[in-house]
Amino acid sequence: MRHSLTVPHDPVVQHFVRELLPRLRDEWAAEHVILFGSRARGQGHQWSDLDVVVVSPRFSGVRFIDRWPQLFRALGCPAELEPICYTPEEFERWREQPGIAGIAWREGVRLL
Repeated sequence: MRHSLTVPHDPVVQHFVRELLPRLRDEWAAEHVILFGSRARGQGHQWSDLDVVVVSPRFSGVRFIDRWPQLFRALGCPAELEPICYTPEEFERWREQPGIAGIAWREGVRLL
């Protein structure tokens, strides 16, 4: 994973870091928030999604398919946000696999 000290100079990413990241940390007890995809690479454009992996124990006991709508509503439905939500145990298991968790872990920018 890229451990960047500098968040991409993208206004959507900057807004997320300033406004939503503290809420994920404080209200959702997020252990990891990882930005990946085009915005993490600095290649985002006005219609690009904001792809993030959110790892939180608050997702335990919640069906995988129900997690992102719950988080999306709690954060005020930011249109560009595309969260992928894992429990810490799931993320630990899947981050070494070839799926989204693995891609985020290997190529993403750790925000939290």
